[in-house]
Amino acid sequence: MIRLYVTLLLSIITVAQIQAQHRWRIGVKGGISLPNLQDPSGNDNSQAYGYSSIMGPYFGIITDYRISELLSLQGEINYATQGGQKNGDQKIRTVGFESFIPAGVQVPEYVFTRFDNKVVLHYIEVAALAKYHIVNRKHWSVTFNAGPYFGILTYARNTSKGNSKVYYDAQYTQPLLPYAVVFDNEEDIQPRVNPYALGIQGGGTIGYKFKQWEVFISGGGNVGLTILQSDKSLGNNRTGAGTLTTGVFFQL
Repeated sequence: MIRLYVTLLLSIITVAQIQAQHRWRIGVKGGISLPNLQDPSGNDNSQAYGYSSIMGPYFGIITDYRISELLSLQGEINYATQGGQKNGDQKIRTVGFESFIPAGVQVPEYVFTRFDNKVVLHYIEVAALAKYHIVNRKHWSVTFNAGPYFGILTYARNTSKGNSKVYYDAQYTQPLLPYAVVFDNEEDIQPRVNPYALGIQGGGTIGYKFKQWEVFISGGGNVGLTILQSDKSLGNNRTGAGTLTTGVFFQL
């Protein structure tokens, strides 16, 4: 009888281990990020307003733990590109131009000019997502996922190019200088950017399953909840991006 109990117990443990293994998958993904720097204030007179999307790499390692037929928990560690570009009209601080302003004339906080400006940020992002299985057939799967992410800044660079006159007014009618200024510059701005970021990530995935692995294509995006600038006087931007990736899951 004792042997029967021991045999039964070992059988239950073995089955439980097999079932647990079948619940876990690990994978990799890679693709592109289309980020943009959003100014949630909606103030089009803001120095930080008017950025448009750029393109950069987005890739990572993913794990999936199946809770039920309908629900999984997905963890991700991603290398993500954020940032944006603003070409043409620029509103910049007057710092460095004060000496050109005649005595007795009030020094404005900002002056206006035109050049091209690009901000590129790289983060290591850790995401914890709830994944809902809409379609779960023998070969095909369709899922949606959403959850929070935490990002650590690893790279932050601002590049500007172009030359233009500098003006007192946004209508470019009152030149500060009679000649154009060259704005070509590349600068590490990491000291002026918050080292951490919090946000929400979500998306949808279509997969094709084989016996022990699955290939998939996924589209989605993320929205930052924290302010990018460490000094709010420099702007009030938040990160955000659309993403498109393809990858593969392996059954453990």
